[in-house]
Amino acid sequence: MKESFKDVVFFTLTESDFKRKIGDAICTEDREIPYKNKPDWYVECYPSGNNKSAAGHVSILIAAPGVKCTCCVAVDGTSFKKETKAEYKKSPFGFEKFASHSSLNPFFVNGKLTISCTVDFMFSVSYMPAVPRVFQSCNHMEPDFKLVVGSNEIDVHKGFLSLISSVFYKMFTENTPEARTGRKVITEFDFDTVNAAIDYCYGRDMIDPTSLEVVGILHFATKYDIKSVIAELESIPPFSNLSLKTFCATAHYAFDSNNKPTMLECAKYLNRHLYQITTRNDFNELPPEMKNLAKDVTCLTITEEALKKNVGVRIDWPTRAIPYTADITWKVGVYPAGSEASFADHVSLAVFVHNPSRYTVRCCFELDGTSYHKAIETFQHSCWVNLDNFASHQALRPYLINGRFKLTCTFLIRTTVNYMPKVPRLFQGCKHMPTDFKLVVGSNEVDVHKSYLALISPVFHAMFSHDTTENQLEKSVITDLDFDVVDAGIDYIYGRGICSSNITMKTVVGILRFADKYDIKGVTYQLEPLCVISVETFSAIVHYAYDCSKESLLADCINFLKTHSNRINRIHKLVDLPPKTLLYLLQSAFELKTHCEVYQFAKKNGIISIIDVIEQPLITKMTLDNFCFAVTYAWECSRDKLKNACAAFLNGNRTDTMSLEEFHTLPTEAIREVLELANELRKI
Repeated sequence: MKESFKDVVFFTLTESDFKRKIGDAICTEDREIPYKNKPDWYVECYPSGNNKSAAGHVSILIAAPGVKCTCCVAVDGTSFKKETKAEYKKSPFGFEKFASHSSLNPFFVNGKLTISCTVDFMFSVSYMPAVPRVFQSCNHMEPDFKLVVGSNEIDVHKGFLSLISSVFYKMFTENTPEARTGRKVITEFDFDTVNAAIDYCYGRDMIDPTSLEVVGILHFATKYDIKSVIAELESIPPFSNLSLKTFCATAHYAFDSNNKPTMLECAKYLNRHLYQITTRNDFNELPPEMKNLAKDVTCLTITEEALKKNVGVRIDWPTRAIPYTADITWKVGVYPAGSEASFADHVSLAVFVHNPSRYTVRCCFELDGTSYHKAIETFQHSCWVNLDNFASHQALRPYLINGRFKLTCTFLIRTTVNYMPKVPRLFQGCKHMPTDFKLVVGSNEVDVHKSYLALISPVFHAMFSHDTTENQLEKSVITDLDFDVVDAGIDYIYGRGICSSNITMKTVVGILRFADKYDIKGVTYQLEPLCVISVETFSAIVHYAYDCSKESLLADCINFLKTHSNRINRIHKLVDLPPKTLLYLLQSAFELKTHCEVYQFAKKNGIISIIDVIEQPLITKMTLDNFCFAVTYAWECSRDKLKNACAAFLNGNRTDTMSLEEFHTLPTEAIREVLELANELRKI
């Protein structure tokens, strides 16, 4: 998610400022960036340049380290301006030579020149976690099935296994021994493998998993057709961490599952560690195909006659495919007399690689019978890459045999290690199981699985465990959240991606409200850290924190409001907050003890919506304790409804109110008018 904040400062130069010394600065005051934990910023103007190289120029520099921003510096009343957009890790930054004195002189008016500096700061909000973790949300629901491995047992939920695995779904929906006994004995995997696989499915962290552990999880997922796990783990090459110990297990998995990318990883590792692997006892168990080298090799023969060709003439060899890949091909071209005039009397080489972006590739050329070699290691998508100065004709002639020499071209592929996805995405593996419940929002419906909602939400679990209307009708009508919020919430808990351009704080808060309503703790744990408070996001976040009693987040909001009191009018949609929320915020942040203090503060800062919530308790529940305050407040603030309420209370409690010591300290005009109004009401 991206958040932004725009600010502008002005400073005025006089003609005499151009006579200042080089390095003499005019600095603006520190200006606040109203985001939590963001630095202040200011502008440095050097009328005669900030250093000798900028002498005779005005230098404009912005001091704000570690920010990404767009900056526009302009001369007011003219079209003269300069802009820059970048991420600045060091400070200050800007324009050392914004403009020369000679170019600015025509813009002086009455000896003065005004320059504006507009900066639009951009901040990245933490990434949107792709999937909530099931284990954080299912403590309310007892496991109802056991996986037995040797003398060990693992407790699981049948509904969850049914949802993620077509094998378990079939097992539990048919009259199998496992369905009747509530246990499944597993003999083909060891306990550590099964336990790691179940932990991964439930979203529990694996600390620095080894390749062998990942392969074990994939084997388990393949056997039980857990597509979400396979999709996540096969999308990365965890096998780049191969070792001599894990190589054979990984290779076997690759061939058992026909996983060609993994075959490629194994083949490359085999190429790098050929001697160590082929001398191991378990190497003979590998499929024959895996014993091929993970490289492609071709030989080029170049004749002495070819060296007489014209400069720029290229001879192309046939296109070749790379083993274990379906999308990479390569071919070699040779310029016998050089690729261009500056490389005349040289042999130049060229390589064309189709679709190299998925891999790091290297092409090595060796002159047969010698130790002479050169390589190309940088390739761009689908274009020729030249090695223009491979060797001069003079250097090659001693190696001509029968009027020709040979080059061996070796093409190698490498990949880098990626991360281990922390949670499988449920939607990738549950298509085998029909949905059996609907969430109805207006005229829209969202199809879901009861077993999954019951697992992650104690609210849904209670709903489905009793003879509720929703359970009978197989649908729940939601009236307090709009469809987009419910749909985004369900997409998130199923692991469907939310387009990054659509991830706003409104989206995050909407999903959090959905999670709070149904007590889905895993979603709350993942998304609340994204609530980064700023002037733009404050109202949405504090509304959620107050409504859902999020004390820690609410305290952060109060502290933010307190520390940004000078910018309260700039806080986005603050006045649109419910009056009770706003009253609580103002009292907590600014230590406003009385309603009158709140009113005065609200009036001063244009927060009129809070006035009704202050008045209502006074009108409906006036007492001797608050009567004098109500009179003061009503007459100071010209609140007619409250004036009538005060007069009516006085009529009903005349002796007691007029006996109050505080009553006689009220403003004379207020006492006179409340008595007059009371008399008028008695006549009605």
